[in-house]
Amino acid sequence: MVKAAIRSLVTALFAATTAVTADDTEIFFPRSVNYEYLGTGIAPPNPNYPNVLFILDASWSMGHFDKGHTGTRLSRLRKAMSAILSSAEGVNIGLMRFSNNQSGARVIYPMSPIESAREDAIKVINTMGLDWHTPTIGAILESGFYWTGSPVHFGRTRYSKPSDQHRALERGRISHPDSYTGGTVVRDNPLCTDANPNDPACIEERIEGDATYISPVVSECQKNYQVLINDGGASTFGSQALTENFINESCAFAGDNTCGVELARYMATEDIAPHLPGDSHVTTYTVGFNAKIDALKAIAAAGGGEYFESSSADQLAAVISEVLIEAVGGNRSFAAPAITTDQTTGLSHRDDIYVSLFQPEAKQRWSGNLKKYRFDGELLDKNGNTVLDGTSGSIKSTAHSYWSDIADGNMVAAGGAANRLDKGPARKVFTHTGNSNLLTAEENALTETNTKITPEMLK
Repeated sequence: MVKAAIRSLVTALFAATTAVTADDTEIFFPRSVNYEYLGTGIAPPNPNYPNVLFILDASWSMGHFDKGHTGTRLSRLRKAMSAILSSAEGVNIGLMRFSNNQSGARVIYPMSPIESAREDAIKVINTMGLDWHTPTIGAILESGFYWTGSPVHFGRTRYSKPSDQHRALERGRISHPDSYTGGTVVRDNPLCTDANPNDPACIEERIEGDATYISPVVSECQKNYQVLINDGGASTFGSQALTENFINESCAFAGDNTCGVELARYMATEDIAPHLPGDSHVTTYTVGFNAKIDALKAIAAAGGGEYFESSSADQLAAVISEVLIEAVGGNRSFAAPAITTDQTTGLSHRDDIYVSLFQPEAKQRWSGNLKKYRFDGELLDKNGNTVLDGTSGSIKSTAHSYWSDIADGNMVAAGGAANRLDKGPARKVFTHTGNSNLLTAEENALTETNTKITPEMLK
């Protein structure tokens, strides 16, 4: 499953030329109708999949054309997201987008397995229109409310002024009804119906009552990621007090980006799913789309993720691929465990078990290791404790392999045979440059200063 997931995601990078022709209107799907796109409901997250939440910038500047690129920024975003989601496997996908004022964001597609969400999530993205502002920090705050199963805040109203009714036609929406429990959708104007949520009569649509987000974290073993894609600086953020109350700490002033670093750090280090055993965290990745945004770099660093920059659809698809590979990759063994056998008869064996581990990464070189355990009806570590988690089948974080000085758990690079390799300066590597047959001759030394090694040899 993991290999298939990685292969499909990398393949999606080359599929990023898929044409997108949808118009700039966002579809909203009330709970009470037969959805045109969503069938009869949205599947809940798969507890065996990692969660990836995309927070998408739909500010007015995303409608700009940029020199050297085809289509608007929004069309390039759609193109990249559509290409990746068309081939992704083994992951839960959720979508949020910026609200149409300086507030925050709303959930436009709840977390759901990509296999069942694929077509609908792509249609939601391809029919997403433009808003005005860039409430970056408010969007991260609303994502925190979503992850933690807190009350819906910015997603309760459309945030459209009566004097700007045209905004309701393609931008104003409330959070998707399947993303929360409780609360009631209220429409004052009878002309606002499920059949036409784009009608200006829907401008006052809102959620009233105790609406609480349904946390997408359904297993303590899940990995959780969010990817914020933004094309410019943040708009004025007016919810510092609300944020500080949520994270239980004061924020250092950072202009319009105040509380961004603290929010990302909070979700990366604090338990965001107290309803489950153990601690669950969220890793935050950020993307400066057609822009270099230092604030996003700081937010990603605090959130345990990475900051990327991209401008074309292909570049953005590559970035998303890298994040998803990290999400579905983790530490895996792609080879069967090996046992020691009697070389003479092949009929007896010891209880030693050797497991080869690799960590899939978005690079040509993957980290690997060889670890030794013991088999006695089940896989045991050097302390006699069970190695594998009975639910997920993965190596427990507390497992202590042989040859390791510490509990190396599911960390590929820690412990194992790699821990015993000589990594110091005394380790020498030799090759054959074609002259001396003495392997240890100076001209055969594999060093940067050896002029006998030509660029042609390294091709």
